[in-house]
Amino acid sequence: MLNYIYQQKKYKKVIDDIVKIEGTAKSTSFCVGVDNATDNALLFLLAGIYKQTNKTVVYVLPTIYDATKNYERLMNILSPEEVCFFPGEEPIASVLVASSNTYRLARVATIEALLEKTPRIIVTNTEGVTRNLMSKERLLSTLLHFQTKDIIGRDELIENLITRGYKKVAITESPGTFSVRGSVIDIYGVNLAEPIRLSFFDDGIESIKYFSVETQKSNGATDKVTIYPLYEMHYSTNELEGIIKRVLERNSLNEKISQDIESLKSFQNLDQLYMYLPYIDQNYVRFLDAIDQKIVIYNDFSRILDKEQLNILETSDYFTKVDFVGDSLFYASIKETVPTQGLVMFVANHSVYIEGIQLQKKWDLKTTNNYDYNNNLKHLLEDIRLNKGKTYIITSLNERRQDAMTDLLFTSGIPFKVIEKMTDYQQR
Repeated sequence: MLNYIYQQKKYKKVIDDIVKIEGTAKSTSFCVGVDNATDNALLFLLAGIYKQTNKTVVYVLPTIYDATKNYERLMNILSPEEVCFFPGEEPIASVLVASSNTYRLARVATIEALLEKTPRIIVTNTEGVTRNLMSKERLLSTLLHFQTKDIIGRDELIENLITRGYKKVAITESPGTFSVRGSVIDIYGVNLAEPIRLSFFDDGIESIKYFSVETQKSNGATDKVTIYPLYEMHYSTNELEGIIKRVLERNSLNEKISQDIESLKSFQNLDQLYMYLPYIDQNYVRFLDAIDQKIVIYNDFSRILDKEQLNILETSDYFTKVDFVGDSLFYASIKETVPTQGLVMFVANHSVYIEGIQLQKKWDLKTTNNYDYNNNLKHLLEDIRLNKGKTYIITSLNERRQDAMTDLLFTSGIPFKVIEKMTDYQQR
């Protein structure tokens, strides 16, 4: 499918031009725009740019709903290993209510991908692109690496797990938990498909095995494994005194601050303490600054700015209410996050205009929105006949439906071309 899309003149020119521009935009930013591009058209364009440049592409959308929808669609175009999701929740909602496990684990997985430095497409939203991360050095230090024959005290290992947000339980059955039984420690890393079982002899790791949650029986051994933290923030017990001191230097000890300090001491509910990141890591970085080689694409920048203004008002009101003093640079504006180096794209399903940002080149895709026919194939055929100058791309969920559609087009006398034959092993 991607090869077919790329061969269409309209897409091919845009992608070829972008590849050339990206190759020259090194020491400064090069801002470009794409007009009249529907979401689906942009996803194909996005995938083509990613494939042709072999760079990480950050795709920014206004809301978490927009980001989720586009992430799921991209998963049908590219392989899951090529697409990451970095959803940022509304600032005040994330303080008052525990972060969604799905969203939090998605962010941790994206951070894992950033540390691996493998090019990917990262789909995010207004709150995600303005989010801050711990410094790369600290992020790397949060990873727990285990190998057979490693020497590590059990008490030290348990403390390392607790400070990374893991909870001690009787039986390890869910991600983010661990259990201890004599010389055996079970850990369900948030980055693992299955939990692991570390067997000790004295202070040495004798074996590392994966095991089944259902049966609790081992089902495969490995020589080494890496465990990621449960939260995006990490600090050690030795740092606690300094963190609390910095908090109290700028904030009065009220009920809210007292509750948060207790959470900091217990290393729990850290997803609700994101606003304390500057006190934990004074070298924190903006999300986009954590990505070395990247192309950033903003979809409907005006809506992104509107969403940002709403977040700023809500955050300001809340901080005033709870008497909290944060870092004035912590909540950076969207325009401050626009990279000053590399290729930056502004796209929309209408004409793109960004106040204060000069677009050095623009393209017009002239695509139209999808129409949901609700299985009314008669209307679909009528539209195809009435719009002979347009190209229709029809995708199918499985081989049976694809065959049925090709039979219908053939008997209706409508010319068509099958560009990707479905198989039992390739269902979309």
